[in-house]
Amino acid sequence: MSVTSSTQGNEIIELKGNYDRELQNKSHYQDLYKAEQDYTTQLKDELTEVKKNLASLESLNDTLKNTVEELKDTNREEKTGTDAGLQGARRNAAHAGERDQAAVPHRLPQ
Repeated sequence: MSVTSSTQGNEIIELKGNYDRELQNKSHYQDLYKAEQDYTTQLKDELTEVKKNLASLESLNDTLKNTVEELKDTNREEKTGTDAGLQGARRNAAHAGERDQAAVPHRLPQ
């Protein structure tokens, strides 16, 4: 009987060792799973932040595009106004020149 109980004792020790290793593996895998969940949560949070930043940048880009268009329109209006002003000044100068010529008596050949 002592041989049988010795063999059973060895099997029990071996089973206990296997059980302890399985518990360690289980704990290790639980730690890995928790770390993976934490990392996934962190990535989701970072993705949300990136999406917010992208939305802000898109909004800023739209604002800048609108500002550029407004500046182009203003520049066109000022250029058109300047051109019209120059044309008006030229007309006024031409009329003034005509008046000046009309005021000078024409010389008759002698």
